Amino acid sequence: MRIDDFHYKGAMWRKITHSAERKFSVGLDLGQSHDPTALAVVEYHRTPVDEFTVDNDRKTMRQIYKEHFDVVHLERLPLGTNYVDVAHYVAAIMDRSPLKESGAELLADATGVGRAATDIMRRSGLRFTSVVITGGDVATYVSRDEWRVPKSVLITGLDARLSVGELRFSDKLKEAATIRRELEDFRRTIGATGHVTFNARSGAHDDLLLAVSLPIWALGSRKSRGDVSTGFVRGLF
Repeated sequence: MRIDDFHYKGAMWRKITHSAERKFSVGLDLGQSHDPTALAVVEYHRTPVDEFTVDNDRKTMRQIYKEHFDVVHLERLPLGTNYVDVAHYVAAIMDRSPLKESGAELLADATGVGRAATDIMRRSGLRFTSVVITGGDVATYVSRDEWRVPKSVLITGLDARLSVGELRFSDKLKEAATIRRELEDFRRTIGATGHVTFNARSGAHDDLLLAVSLPIWALGSRKSRGDVSTGFVRGLF
């Protein structure tokens, strides 16, 4: 983002412009004894357009840009894969081009497995940001490698990108049919107090959905510390 100040009709205005950007993020939903581990790679594109929104009160011109989140890799690891093997496999994925060159961030849902499992993976050499999924509606920064993020924030962010066509899935994903089912099976429930919960239908999984939601949140919704319509793109791996 670039900010330039200029004078116009006797007042100081601010012009905010954006550059094109391409980056990657990887989501990992760690499985347990009865749940598979899921891995998703998301490619993000920001494309500025030659249009601006004008705020006369704040004397600001802000450039409009388009965003797309392309799921270019999606898979489930074999059920029962131990965490050391998960760490080595994911590390090999992160070492591939273009993830390595772009400095892609890995985010791991550590909600069910606990700190012991993430410690095993870190000792195996895997670098990642732990995300503990919580209730509520506000994401919380814990440390440089840990966040607490409400499930509602993850799912509504993914749903919003889907609804406006910004989230697209590769036509080469081997788990394309599976994640379609997860999207169809996912349920929103409003309790007596008005609190909304998000869960898979009884007997169904949501591991792929959560693996995708982590990069979407990190690339498009995460705030800095302190603070179903589907398209298709070509596959990456």
